[in-house]
Amino acid sequence: MGIGLFDEVKVVRLIPDEQQIEEIEFWEAQEQFCSAACRWHDTKQPCAMEAKQEAEVRLLNAFFNREDSPIMRKAWAAYMRRLIFKHRCES
Repeated sequence: MGIGLFDEVKVVRLIPDEQQIEEIEFWEAQEQFCSAACRWHDTKQPCAMEAKQEAEVRLLNAFFNREDSPIMRKAWAAYMRRLIFKHRCES
């Protein structure tokens, strides 16, 4: 007995466009922050520090876009510790 065209059924969950846009903005903000942090770490110039701070504000807004609760604030602190201390600049 062979496998027919409709023998396997997969359930696909559709994500709303707004949620996809929020996730994309969050990942872009994270990437921008990491690259700005690496530039600041390498150069220690004031303009690089400003770029890092702007990227951090964008990342903060993207992180707290959905909810601002004490649990999310603790998650933000853990997330930033991980980004700052565990992230390594690519050479």
